[in-house]
Amino acid sequence: MVNKGLRKLSCALAMAACLMGTAAPAVHAATSDYTFTVSSNAALNTDTISKRTMKADSEQAYYATATGFDGRGTIYVHSRKLDETVSSTEVDLRSGSLNTTKKGTYNKYAAYNAYYYLKARFGASADGNHLTVVGRYTP
Repeated sequence: MVNKGLRKLSCALAMAACLMGTAAPAVHAATSDYTFTVSSNAALNTDTISKRTMKADSEQAYYATATGFDGRGTIYVHSRKLDETVSSTEVDLRSGSLNTTKKGTYNKYAAYNAYYYLKARFGASADGNHLTVVGRYTP
């Protein structure tokens, strides 16, 4: 009889321990800051690639946000896997839409726990033939 009571108690304690450990750990996507300097003359581009960033989840999308422009204009960006085997749709970042997060999708399966980077190109500028843009990128 004592063994049966101890068995019930140990089962109850084991179940309580399991229930406490079932909360899934929070997964946070890696985000990096970027600064792009792009020109209407591609030969004059000085900085069109972001820092490599680890993709931390299996979502088949990336996010780019422009937080500052040195003039009025548009740049286009897309995400690429570091080994160049995966690319994505292109999104536009506009000076008139600061702090608006744009979402692009990958053209084939984008594995997590791999490095990606954001590639930029000049779109248009009302203030000359180049733009410098700062923002955030989440692969």
